Amino acid sequence: MIVKSFGTPLDVDHQKGGISTPYYWRQQAKKELEKALKPPIVGVAKNTILFLGDGMGIPTVTGARILKGQMQNKTGEECQLSFDKFPNVALSKTYNQDHTTPDSAGTATAYLCGVKTNMGMIGVDARTKRGNCLSQKGAEVQSILDWSLAAGKSVGIVTVTRVTDATPAGAYAHVATRSWEGDHYTKNVHGGCKDIALQLIEDNPDIQVIMGGGRRFFLPYDVNDPEHGSNAHYGRRDGRNLIQEWENDKAHHGTKADKALHDAVMFSDAVAIGDTLTNENDTLIVVTADHSHTMMISGYPSRGNDILGKNYLVLPTSVASSVFTLLIAFWDLISGFPSGAPGNSCLDPAPYHFRRLNATHTGFYYPQPMASNPYTLTTSSSRYVNGMMLRVTLQAPPGENFRGFFIHALPDNQRLDAPDRPTYGTFVPAQNSQNSQPRSCRSLVGMVGGITHTNNENKTEVAVDWIPPLDYGFLATDQTQSQQQLFDSRFSGNGETPYYWRQQAKKELEKALKPPIVGVAKNTILFLGDGMGIPTVTGARILKGQMQNKTGEECQLSFDKFPNVALSKTYNQDHTTPDSAGTATAYLCGVKTNMGMIGVDARTKRGNCLSQKGAEVQSILDWSLAAGKSVGIVTVTRVTDATPAGAYAHVATRSWEGDHYTKNVHGGCKDIALQLIEDNPDIQVIMGGGRRFFLPYDVNDPEHGSNAHYGRRDGRNLIQEWENDKVSRGKTHAYVWNQTAFDNVDPANTDYLLGEPSLKEMTEKAIKILQKNPKGFFLLVEDKAHHGTKADKALHDAVMFSDAVAIGDTLTNENDTLIVVTADHSHTMMISGYPSRGNDILDSKDFVFQSGVQMYTETHGGEDVGIFARGPMSHLFKGVHEQNYIPHVMAYASCVDNNKCYNFLLQNLALTPYFIVIVSIYLFIL
Repeated sequence: MIVKSFGTPLDVDHQKGGISTPYYWRQQAKKELEKALKPPIVGVAKNTILFLGDGMGIPTVTGARILKGQMQNKTGEECQLSFDKFPNVALSKTYNQDHTTPDSAGTATAYLCGVKTNMGMIGVDARTKRGNCLSQKGAEVQSILDWSLAAGKSVGIVTVTRVTDATPAGAYAHVATRSWEGDHYTKNVHGGCKDIALQLIEDNPDIQVIMGGGRRFFLPYDVNDPEHGSNAHYGRRDGRNLIQEWENDKAHHGTKADKALHDAVMFSDAVAIGDTLTNENDTLIVVTADHSHTMMISGYPSRGNDILGKNYLVLPTSVASSVFTLLIAFWDLISGFPSGAPGNSCLDPAPYHFRRLNATHTGFYYPQPMASNPYTLTTSSSRYVNGMMLRVTLQAPPGENFRGFFIHALPDNQRLDAPDRPTYGTFVPAQNSQNSQPRSCRSLVGMVGGITHTNNENKTEVAVDWIPPLDYGFLATDQTQSQQQLFDSRFSGNGETPYYWRQQAKKELEKALKPPIVGVAKNTILFLGDGMGIPTVTGARILKGQMQNKTGEECQLSFDKFPNVALSKTYNQDHTTPDSAGTATAYLCGVKTNMGMIGVDARTKRGNCLSQKGAEVQSILDWSLAAGKSVGIVTVTRVTDATPAGAYAHVATRSWEGDHYTKNVHGGCKDIALQLIEDNPDIQVIMGGGRRFFLPYDVNDPEHGSNAHYGRRDGRNLIQEWENDKVSRGKTHAYVWNQTAFDNVDPANTDYLLGEPSLKEMTEKAIKILQKNPKGFFLLVEDKAHHGTKADKALHDAVMFSDAVAIGDTLTNENDTLIVVTADHSHTMMISGYPSRGNDILDSKDFVFQSGVQMYTETHGGEDVGIFARGPMSHLFKGVHEQNYIPHVMAYASCVDNNKCYNFLLQNLALTPYFIVIVSIYLFIL
């Protein structure tokens, strides 16, 4: 018996509630979707906590998650770290202003001060010359800690390393080089610059909590350390005793995975404490890293295999672990909120004025009921990596502000003074028709768009909820200064001044504040980058920029611009590091399965034909066909390979591409090529390679000659059968295998197409054929590279993949087409070392990178991969998800199930003030 549930077929004979059955995976996806559908928390963040995992890249997070599970006697992959549960995720571009792979000083300045700077510098902009005291004068930039203190909040710093190290120092110090931790290092420096320890004690007396190590820089050189004895080498030369009691612990830079992953688990526990002790309705928690480290999860270990293997193994330099620095800024308003704050009565309905903050505050606008007790809405937007993007998890207000990519940039105390500068914000009418009192003490900022302009007196009279609308008065002290900075030769040739970084942040924040597109996705396109892990995305972005004669890091791939980002957990049901067959079943059929199997659940025994009977699972392509949509497949590899086959085939092993491989298989199972032609006659576009599996063994391939080895043993010509089927059904069609024939295909007069040119061209022609269906379409597009460990080919292919995504974006409308870009798994590629920006990302075109272990081919990577999305309901991709979640969202967004779209609209459009109008129109159409 087959029933419909949650947009996909459920086999009710399965063990309901059983672990890892199809029912289990669908229930997991349902829970994730229900969580994603919850409206964001919108309001003032009374408190903010930034948890910073030094070097905590995606592989470290994945490894720590597995270790945590194994410490609980589980296989591990299915478990969650505390911040895996947070509802929002973004990725961060971490490069320093002068280096591709950053250091912790430059990144700390970015995610704490909102301005990128050069490697090794803290709290100063890129005009500073490293190690030159005089050059830092006038180049100091303030941090989020400074802005919070100015707003009357309490602040603190907690770290497991020295409190004078780069990350904590970024909150309070200004130095031309990170090594000036104590005056032992500044004794020969001219210009009067203070060391970091002295700045902490002498210039920052209002930091209420300072916990960490580094005692040696606070004690005089002639005073023994109470624990380590003589302090003669590092002690202070000025004779001052700045002592505080700190302790020290550090990992990852020693390449010990055991310590690094255990530290990551403890870091997760610390985040859990922060989550438990605070209220998500008034506390923003951000978890991120300054950069990544050169650690990968590779090979193909079975699930449950010890993630560490041997304790305290010092790994080869191709694998490293993570240092965790925990930075906490716990803020509380000393003067309290105005009368509209949580827990108090709503704001008085009298009009309020929006006025600019003075130069000692963050440059946001805020409502000011009285001249006293001002308050400011401040937001933190930070995240990082080691030459690549890194995941960021985030919780609480303003949740929707952290989707997509962020370049490190936060508002400083500088502002624009133009009196008619518009105030950008989002407003909800606050008047009640009964008594003109505000109807609510809650704003829907970030969910409903709106703009209010100030007049020449810089005042706008409006009744609003207690949360203020945002404006961006933090760009530069004045326009003259910003123009002067553009021509300051001390900045990079890209014009990357502090003004530039703040402008970038403004644009990203404006983009993030746009409301999500809510509605039915008429069309859905899934772009699948085979092996396209986060390092590959980063490398391709740099390559694309360098192909345009730029340094590269600052550029964007087409899908970098998409507004929504999530992470996907890629493990197979039986293996930590997955293969493309098991992952295809997950992201196309919504059910995880074992390695090497396609379109069947994990009851199937690999290579056993009889065991797959009754274990078949349907795909998003099947659901779309059932809803009357047109469907298509485009790939640069064989159309019978794992990824495309996941859309239509059901086999106990991925190797059954043609009957050459099934000739000795008993049970009557069809090969993949035969299933495509015989069982799937309604797929309108099939473009890719693999012709050899469709032609008889005694028919020469028109391009490669003899087909005796791979050709069909059953004597059938499946290409001819495909054409005969279209003729018998009266469908216009074309089979092409060369560029000339492909170019001659007219999409307007072609219903079905079978062929194999370039990805960009195939994508364009596929869309033009499929979009003729008024009910819409589903299209799968796959790119592939990497297995030869040739970075040149992999990154160039990724750039072409980005171009194909751009074509899809251009030819469709974001209001009715959902585009999802993701990967089936990662590969063992990292960006490491410390190359200067602009350094050739490839260097040698044909170089084959060495492996630490000799193998036939390199393996996949086991860490999480990105999901990039735009279009209707794309905001449902915003957390850390199991990979099988992906097709459920696509099915939900496109209504390709038994649920009524009317119910769908009721559940989602109620989030907006346009609800009544949209539903009324929909009902009228019905």
